Amino acid sequence: MSHPNREEDVIVVYLTSGERGDSSISPILLRKTREQEASKVMSILGIRTYEFLGLPDGGLASDPATMRVVADVVAKCDPTCVYAPNGKEPHKDHRTACKVITRALQSLASDKKCFEIRYYEVWGSLVRFNLVIDISSFAETKKKVIRMYESQLKNIRYDEEILSLNRYRGAMTQKGEYCEIYDCYKIYPKKIQRIRAQDATSGH
Repeated sequence: MSHPNREEDVIVVYLTSGERGDSSISPILLRKTREQEASKVMSILGIRTYEFLGLPDGGLASDPATMRVVADVVAKCDPTCVYAPNGKEPHKDHRTACKVITRALQSLASDKKCFEIRYYEVWGSLVRFNLVIDISSFAETKKKVIRMYESQLKNIRYDEEILSLNRYRGAMTQKGEYCEIYDCYKIYPKKIQRIRAQDATSGH
């Protein structure tokens, strides 16, 4: 969330729309609802460019076709830094997203261009990390926008749980009251190299 505050270009890509997240609601209706919620959040955060890829929720594949879809989006956006779920997430789609995004970046890397990827935690806590970002100044804004995803708060209060995780990370790292942590890597054509903690910075 710090990137829009620094007037940096941010592009958000939703691989799936969460249409299988509630069995009491038809997938078609839930897809529409969640995409509308996401669009409102993008507006509040001042993010003008975002995209819904419409890949199957609950069945995200790590096949070549999916990788090509993701690689096409990356090539179009030409990012310097990419955020993705970490590969140890309990949620299968999150693990698959990690794999697909990493492979897509590696397919586009060259001798003249590498990518930085920052893996974050949602369901599964990161065991190791090399970047801590103090989000205390906009923790309330984060809670506010999470609450805008009303359809996802029916069974799990993500607004409370995620901010509790951020507060825990702040206490454990002593970097701020609320913190986010990331495991950061540089992606090259033939290797993926973990960034040293002192070289992983919040500025991009």
